[in-house]
Amino acid sequence: LKGEAQKIEHLTHSFASRFIECNRLECKNMFNCAEETIEVLAYAIILLNTSIHNPNVKQNDKMKFEQFVKMTKGIDNGHDIDRDYLFGIY
Repeated sequence: LKGEAQKIEHLTHSFASRFIECNRLECKNMFNCAEETIEVLAYAIILLNTSIHNPNVKQNDKMKFEQFVKMTKGIDNGHDIDRDYLFGIY
């Protein structure tokens, strides 16, 4: 995604609303189902995708799994999202 924060925020907000609507059971089992949690996770996924797939990012600078976990620490109303779930995303 090209740079404008407002566009990215709109995208993550729309995604969070739709994700909760379509995945209520999974959402309740995995996290508190707050829109903010899903928005932050979606933003983290965008950053991860950029880090891994952008040809301008040097191989040594690409985000590692532990960095992804650290970036998402406490985003679920002060709790961490399950590592296995994050690994599946990674």
